Amino acid sequence: MVNRVFRLFGASQWLSVKLSLLFLVSLLGAASCLATNGSAHENYEPPVLGKSDEGELALQGFTVPNFLSSQLVAAEPDLANPVVFCFDEQGNLFVAETFRQNNGVEDNRSHMDWLEDDLRSQTVADREAMIRKYESDNLEKYTAHHDRIRKLTDSDHDGIYDTSTVYSDGYNQIVEGTGAGLLATGNSVYYTCIPNLWKLTDKDNDGRADSKEKLHSGYGVRFAFRGHDLHGLTWGPDGRLYFSIGDRGYNVQTAEGTTLARPNTGAVFRCWPDGSELEEFAYGLRNPQELAFDDYGNLFTGDNNSDAADEARWVHVCQGMDAGWRMHYQYLEDRGPWHRERMWRPYEWDAETTARQPSYIVPPIANLGNGPSGLVYYPGWGLPDRYAGHFFMADFRGTTGLSGIRSFAVKPKGAGFELIDSHNFIWGTLATDVDFGYDGRVVLSDWVQGWDGASRGRIYAFKEKDPSDLATEVPRLMAADWPQVSVERLVELLAHTDRRLRLKAQYELAARKEVQALVGALSNTNQLARIHAIWGLGQISRSQPEVLNQLDPLLEDADAEIAVQAASTLGDCARDDKHAEPIVRLLEHESDRVKYHAALALGKLKSQAAAPALLKMIAEGSGKDPVLRHAGMMGLAGALDEAQLAELSKHNSTSVRLAAVVALRRAKSERVVDFLADSEERVVTEAARAINDVPIESGTAQLASYTGSSATNGALLHRVLHANFRLGSAEHARVVIEMAGNSDLSREIRLEALHMLRDWKQPSSLDRVTNKWRPVTGDRGDGSFAVMLFPLISDILRETPELKVAALELAAEYPAQQLEAQLVEIVADTNQSAVARQEALEALDRASGSGHEGLLKTCLNDPAEMLRSTSRNILVRRHPEQAAAIMKDVFSEGSVSEKQAAIHKLSEVESTGARALLLEWFRLMIAGKVQPEIKLDLLTAAEKIGKPSFKAAIAEYQGALDAEDDLLGFRELLSGGNAERGKQIFFGSAAASCQRCHKVQGNGGAVGPELSGVGKDNPREYLLEAIVLPSKAIAKGFDTAVLFLDTGKTVTGIITDENEENLILVNPAGETILVRKEEIEERTIGLSGMPDGLKETLPKSDIRDLVEYLTTLRSAPDNSSHGAE
Repeated sequence: MVNRVFRLFGASQWLSVKLSLLFLVSLLGAASCLATNGSAHENYEPPVLGKSDEGELALQGFTVPNFLSSQLVAAEPDLANPVVFCFDEQGNLFVAETFRQNNGVEDNRSHMDWLEDDLRSQTVADREAMIRKYESDNLEKYTAHHDRIRKLTDSDHDGIYDTSTVYSDGYNQIVEGTGAGLLATGNSVYYTCIPNLWKLTDKDNDGRADSKEKLHSGYGVRFAFRGHDLHGLTWGPDGRLYFSIGDRGYNVQTAEGTTLARPNTGAVFRCWPDGSELEEFAYGLRNPQELAFDDYGNLFTGDNNSDAADEARWVHVCQGMDAGWRMHYQYLEDRGPWHRERMWRPYEWDAETTARQPSYIVPPIANLGNGPSGLVYYPGWGLPDRYAGHFFMADFRGTTGLSGIRSFAVKPKGAGFELIDSHNFIWGTLATDVDFGYDGRVVLSDWVQGWDGASRGRIYAFKEKDPSDLATEVPRLMAADWPQVSVERLVELLAHTDRRLRLKAQYELAARKEVQALVGALSNTNQLARIHAIWGLGQISRSQPEVLNQLDPLLEDADAEIAVQAASTLGDCARDDKHAEPIVRLLEHESDRVKYHAALALGKLKSQAAAPALLKMIAEGSGKDPVLRHAGMMGLAGALDEAQLAELSKHNSTSVRLAAVVALRRAKSERVVDFLADSEERVVTEAARAINDVPIESGTAQLASYTGSSATNGALLHRVLHANFRLGSAEHARVVIEMAGNSDLSREIRLEALHMLRDWKQPSSLDRVTNKWRPVTGDRGDGSFAVMLFPLISDILRETPELKVAALELAAEYPAQQLEAQLVEIVADTNQSAVARQEALEALDRASGSGHEGLLKTCLNDPAEMLRSTSRNILVRRHPEQAAAIMKDVFSEGSVSEKQAAIHKLSEVESTGARALLLEWFRLMIAGKVQPEIKLDLLTAAEKIGKPSFKAAIAEYQGALDAEDDLLGFRELLSGGNAERGKQIFFGSAAASCQRCHKVQGNGGAVGPELSGVGKDNPREYLLEAIVLPSKAIAKGFDTAVLFLDTGKTVTGIITDENEENLILVNPAGETILVRKEEIEERTIGLSGMPDGLKETLPKSDIRDLVEYLTTLRSAPDNSSHGAE
């Protein structure tokens, strides 16, 4: 019966009725649950669905390589909402479950009124204060639900996990979550759950942690986006723990007393297993959810895109790198420098990228995937030979049919890498994580559906149909009592096929301080054994630094990779620069990879003697390789002090001067201003980026005085403008005025100059270039510079419409009688744009005070409705007691937009006549005598006024509505929107994030349907439902269906077409299948991947505008476009 219930209701239907069946499910679940131990938090019972055959049925919809067999090995109720999982040496499975999504773990897109507070937050305490400020009446929401860890055990070794216990619970503090990183070792588990890194230990082996040690705290100082958490736990080849955080930022006090603080970006960290010597390994990432080392100690991650027509990235994580992302870019419509300066594109991806991309970043290897999540590197066996050296990455898109596991590899390219053999490996599953079991199986966790957690979770395993003997050998070896394994056997294991065993053997030899055994392994004929021996000696050098002397001869090894590893380990572990001399010689090596690691090592050794060789390498070879460029800069940053770096402003190599600028940027040194006089604009631009973006406040004045830029360098000109804007004196205003009036400059720069002048007296606290919280301080001048504006405004009023409108906005801010004649001329000129005439009328009102009443009354009859509305609003503002008389004819004679404007204005006026007129119009709506386009406006006005008469009218109106209407409360949004505002919301609103998933004429993401023609064949009701009820009618090509046929066969696929007789699907293998409807016994449809909370997140007026915009999309997609540039 249970199976039948689940098959009947299916994925989406079961969720919709789960509350009504919760009691039944809990009883059925209790009967079928596996053994679960007690807990200190046993009163917490999260919503987890009962046992069913859904997991087995879902497996039929996966696309799986034909050389693999598939198996469901765990499912609800034994786990739910799995974020990440890991194995311990015994093969037990640990799963991080979350129940706090939108229930304590928030997303600032749902709270846009918190945004400025979020952008200014510097510590976790600041974030908690923000919660208490905005949610003081709802604090129980932040502690009601927990994140937790499950431990699953295969007690009979049949490959199925048959025992489930709650290993650790109670992660429900007000600032906690999401728990998103796990790493098991021995009887302990490392767990990352913002704001803490935990080490949990099960001392009595009862399946539950009884010791919780907080290694660090201070991660996640901002809300940012949900999912941008603390995660990525993995062991490094150096014996350290590596992990990552998304752009929720961090402010962490280390055990040694230093502070690591970057509140506005994501990063990779490393520390020793006890949490000591925490350091920042790399930063500037957006959400590096998982980390993976390859066989040679190179670190990689997948990083998310910013939902603005940029693409996700495959990143080589270089030590010390800045990848360029800052959290505050997210809330600029075009993502600011991130998009304008092409930071998300691979190096020299096209001419535009080559021209604009900054030198301070290490760009990605490739754009790859859409929602990079779990990540693992091939352990060395378990799959066909093709997969040697491959990565496997979960690509999470919120929709089953579009998600799965990708596989790909990299090959060397200069000092870095390029992507090869990228393909879908296992597809059709909403995988959050992927790993390899010690038995060689590929294992993945399945979130099942949606974004918030469906109270379900599955673990699937896939193994070769003809498994290797290693499938029994490796689990046995991993589960061994390692302290009892002989030294000889450990040395043998350094050459084992399985990378995990090699690393385990290395760690054990290092823990025992088996120096001679490791030194002996340096001469092994197996390259990987030699490399592990180098790494092991590096671990031992913490207590025995003299062992590093064994590595010096390897710097001249015939195998370049051995030289790489020796140099890297010496750089990481040596405490002085006595090893520097032989490393310096490697800067002349023929291999760029060798040069890269040598330069990094010399920087860490702080070898001043290496500076000449580093300069030579940079001048000769780093200009075309961003990875080598980065290493050269890191070498200089360690070898030279600030004064010596500043002296390089006289060096004849542009590459050297760029490296010096970036090194000074990292030091936040004011000496970066020395490069503002450089003859190469690239160098000047890099210095300007450092001064404005870091920022280096002491350099602002010199940046403001820069005058040498070309007319087309937007990155530099924008920052020069902004420096003048921040300083704020009349002289600085003069510079901005001159740039606004300079017709040689681009329209964008001139518009920005005009907008700066408009906002001069009341500057935002957000940086106008980067959007960083950076309040302007000091005197903004006495306003005397305003007299300089009027010739500028007068001249620009004769220019292009867009500049003219900006000048009119400025005229309204600084009213002047000498402009009145020109403004009257614009208002009266019907050949001018309506927007320009409206702005001129507003400016004229500000300039004249109470004058020009005759012109205003004339405009009441103007052909342009925008002008009619503006003149009414001005008259009401001047004569509020006459508001009703001024507005009374609008209802019978005005256009829709005029009525909307009148309703809005009347709601602001507290006169009796205005309120009576609004109530009269509202009662006409109740009687069904108003246009549907103004219903939302009337409701909004009535709610705003809030008087008893209006509350009663609202109740009367709502009482007459159909309570069964799916669109109850939203039907007023079907019409009356503004298509242009809707377009701005679609492409620019962080709260809506439409272009994250959808393309229009090639611009946007590829996760959801292309919308270029969505308005042509779909009625408004469909468009509205797609926003507020996304799972009611999923677009064809994106609805995953499971069909149960009368023959007993099950068919799974994405519906591409349907008529009265047939259903056409594309199955996960890409095959088109026609099914006659009469054969279908049952049919289930999964939930839409579109977020279900937009109706709560977006104001109703925004939704109405979006609907209006979507109705205008009536043309076929332009497939020649590759994204917004």
